[in-house]
Amino acid sequence: MSGNMKFKFNPAKDGITKVLGPLEAEIMQVVWQMNQATVSEVHRVLQSRRDIAYTTVMTTMSRLQTKNILKRVRVGLSYVYSPAMPRDEFANAVVKNVLDSMFQEFGDSAFKYIVEYINSTDEKHFDALHDAVRERHHSKAKA
Repeated sequence: MSGNMKFKFNPAKDGITKVLGPLEAEIMQVVWQMNQATVSEVHRVLQSRRDIAYTTVMTTMSRLQTKNILKRVRVGLSYVYSPAMPRDEFANAVVKNVLDSMFQEFGDSAFKYIVEYINSTDEKHFDALHDAVRERHHSKAKA
């Protein structure tokens, strides 16, 4: 599923808005919390926080469906939306997509930075990375 997601990464933004617009992020938080929801239900939650048009919520949820971040099923006259994946899987998919792109575009520079970053932040993580590389090297040699 992660390969089908469509988003742009903006490192200057905070949290989930690094990959979703502010309204998209807010809608996703509501849908993840509810697990599934109609536009009307999401609009009701957002409307309790601020003034927002129903059509704005509808258009944004439709856009999230087009980006493969929400799924929708027609039930009667309306659509019921649900997350295409749980929040933690979404975060993992975003990380994978961003890192894949960084490695494809910047190769060695991206890899060296990640190793240096891990080394400078936490010795446990650096040791875990070292062990994972060693384990991968040994399993590859046996194959």
